[in-house]
Amino acid sequence: MRGKLSLHTVLELTFVLVFVPAIAVAAQDTRAKSDRLQGGAKSQKVEQPANNIDKLNRELVMAVLRGQKERAEGLIAQGADVNAKLSQSMTMLHMAVINGDDEGAVLLLNNGALVDAKDENGRTPLHLGAGAGFPIKRRNPDMIGLLLDNGADVNAKDNKGLTALHYAAVEMHREIIVMLLECNMSVNVKDNVGRTPLHYAAGAALETVQCYAWKPKANSRNIEIVKLLIEKGLDVNIKDKYSLTPLHYATVDHSTNIMALLLNQGAFVDVKDNVGRTPLHYAAGAIYGTGHVDIWTNDMAILLLDKGADINAQDNIGWAPLHYSAYVLNKDMVEYFIQKGADLHVVDKRGYTPYLWNRAKASYYQGLSNFDTSQVVDWQKHIEKYNDISRSLRKSCNYYVASDGRDTNPGTLGRPFRTIAAVIDIVDPGDVIFIRGGIHHCPSTICLDKSGEQDKPICIRPYPGEIPILDFSGAKGDSILITGAHWRLKGLTITHGFRGAIGLYGNRACHNVLEQMKVHDNRYAGIRIEAGAAYNILLNCDSYHNFDLEWGGEDSDGFGAYWNIGKGNILIGNRAWSNSDDGYDLWDAFSSLRIERCYAWRNGENIWNHSFFIGNANGFKLGRGEGRHVLIGCLAWGHSVSGYTLNGNTSGVIIRNCTAWDNDTNYAFEWSGWKKEARESCVFSNNISYNGRRKDGINPEADTQHNSWDASFGLTLTDNDFLSLDDSTMSQPRNPDGSIPQNDFLRLDPSSAAVDKGVDVSMPFVGVEPDLGAFEYNPNKNSSGYVKMLHQAVRDHDLKQIEQLLAQGEGINDKDWLGYTPLHWAVYFGYSDLTELLISKGADPDIQSNTGRYALEIARAMAYPELEALLRKLGAKACDVSPDESNQPVGEATDR
Repeated sequence: MRGKLSLHTVLELTFVLVFVPAIAVAAQDTRAKSDRLQGGAKSQKVEQPANNIDKLNRELVMAVLRGQKERAEGLIAQGADVNAKLSQSMTMLHMAVINGDDEGAVLLLNNGALVDAKDENGRTPLHLGAGAGFPIKRRNPDMIGLLLDNGADVNAKDNKGLTALHYAAVEMHREIIVMLLECNMSVNVKDNVGRTPLHYAAGAALETVQCYAWKPKANSRNIEIVKLLIEKGLDVNIKDKYSLTPLHYATVDHSTNIMALLLNQGAFVDVKDNVGRTPLHYAAGAIYGTGHVDIWTNDMAILLLDKGADINAQDNIGWAPLHYSAYVLNKDMVEYFIQKGADLHVVDKRGYTPYLWNRAKASYYQGLSNFDTSQVVDWQKHIEKYNDISRSLRKSCNYYVASDGRDTNPGTLGRPFRTIAAVIDIVDPGDVIFIRGGIHHCPSTICLDKSGEQDKPICIRPYPGEIPILDFSGAKGDSILITGAHWRLKGLTITHGFRGAIGLYGNRACHNVLEQMKVHDNRYAGIRIEAGAAYNILLNCDSYHNFDLEWGGEDSDGFGAYWNIGKGNILIGNRAWSNSDDGYDLWDAFSSLRIERCYAWRNGENIWNHSFFIGNANGFKLGRGEGRHVLIGCLAWGHSVSGYTLNGNTSGVIIRNCTAWDNDTNYAFEWSGWKKEARESCVFSNNISYNGRRKDGINPEADTQHNSWDASFGLTLTDNDFLSLDDSTMSQPRNPDGSIPQNDFLRLDPSSAAVDKGVDVSMPFVGVEPDLGAFEYNPNKNSSGYVKMLHQAVRDHDLKQIEQLLAQGEGINDKDWLGYTPLHWAVYFGYSDLTELLISKGADPDIQSNTGRYALEIARAMAYPELEALLRKLGAKACDVSPDESNQPVGEATDR
């Protein structure tokens, strides 16, 4: 049976078949060069014929390879050349080093072998002994010592500029490194790409870092070698031609132990390479594709961040570490970066956030799946991976819209969308859409049919410091139609709408907030609530100069609630003036609407000089149909018909602390209901009527208490009862917080008989009793400064601010100067969700205000039966009254 060949035999055959045939060619080259150098003269040594030299060299190689020392010496004596060039221009000394043949090397060196002879790659025997290029039989420190003893140049560089120390660092051979360093070689010597031995010991491959594709083994390097090199003076922050430091390479190599050592020795944690990447970029996966996620853990990122690495550092293309961790689908690292404060909205040079990149990749694979139906590739698996990362990144996004943007852009600040409609396609709960200033021409309806969430509304607001104007002159139909829930629109101006400015429509249109919206010069109603829309808030909005040419001005109200609205809608602090029909029209609302601190003036005037003008000219028109509406603290003046009118409402309404001045009829409530069929009486408390051209029409069956027109009250008002009757400031631009500039219009003079003339109806007041009219007189306090921050946040229904203030330790049961707690205000405004939240956070449902009122009592007085039931469910007991008891407070009503 044939046995296996020994390693010695294999190497011998290799030399015979590969290296020896090259000797003849190399020898001829050597003789030709010698002849040229000597001008063709013959050597003093007696020349052997060429064939004899070639033969002698071949035999010398075999003798050295076989360890035949005496025969080798004899061949050399006969003229064999110990420096003959073999394959790749190596000498026999190179081959002896490769073979680990100490005796052969000694023989060659003793017979004139050149210790620093270079092969075609410029490498000397010392390079090979230290680890260059070839699979060495054994790393032999004795061989290194032999070469050094014979004068080998430790600083010799090969064609790549590498020294023996570079190669020893790559091979991590400590004993050889020590021997080289003892020869006083230059330790910070750089190769052709600027790398020192420390770069290689830390993890650099012999190829450039930009193009290798190997899979690292974590902590596979010898930390002792790195320590040794640093102790000998190698610079831990030295850069190669790519500006990469040893820390970069240790990170790429996933050597956390060496990373820690370098950082402790002063390595710069945020040093950037030529493409702007820090070590943290590489820790996040900057150099890898998705295939290496299995070995990519958070330990390197944790180490770098603990040492102060900038988590939001951006490279030359604008990518932050979060971009890379998302790109390589490393969900654990994505979530770790988010936890450590990574900026979710950081954008690259193309305007993409990490989320937008992942969404784009998911869309790319979705497109491929639509095109490729072969099912060879599981495209849905790819898509789900990116979607999974996107869910982690989707805390919230900011999008931007500018008139000079493009809808093919990613919607970032630097590359904004052109239209709001483009954002609506991709927006999610918690997102914010910023509209840049200037005029935005909107060619069609913007339909907000998606929904946010209770704690994650979708917001549309102006870019800070800018004023966007949405012009719908080119559109037919609605301008902005909200059919979804939990939208928050703030600070936009909408004009020239064909069918009004904003419509809240349908059962799904609930829990939306419109704040500081300005709508003017639209056809139809400025802002309207219709067809089941519920629990919406209109806060500090302005609607004016709206006019419908087609109908001669009819139906162009400032604000409208039409055709069977849902429950819980609230209007606070809004202004309506100079609209062609009414200021506020609640036609067939069928559910109660709460209107507080809203103002209406000079609506229904023909300022357009229309030939067939038929505007209705009312401030607040509260019918037809059912709807137990509540009006508190409102003003109406300057109307040619009425300030407040029942207009056929069959439920009766509650009007408290309102003021009407200079209308043809200030209060038109001749019947408590249409055709005297009212199911419940109207309730009037603490209202002022002054200077109406006709007598107020108040049905005798109405419940009236402490109103200026009550004959039993004996109150006669004059101009002197008011600080001012000049309304010029009422239409001025609002303050940044949405309030109207401070003014004295229709505020009571301190000497007025209407001060302290009201009756306690569970509303906050100052003094002995409430004042009459819309403004509570207080000589010591600014009218807008009497509530604390948490109280104000509750009044504004600002859930985010409420949660922040509670987290900061704001007293949940603290009283403001009126003695109201935040819970009292939540009940007063009818906020069921905030009532439940505050009690769950520790609010006392049975605490008493300074005016002696309890939460349950306020809910009853404000006609909130559902909220009253909720308070009982949540444990409120103080001042409870069973629904079937007959001693209910006057004005108690149920929601129709």
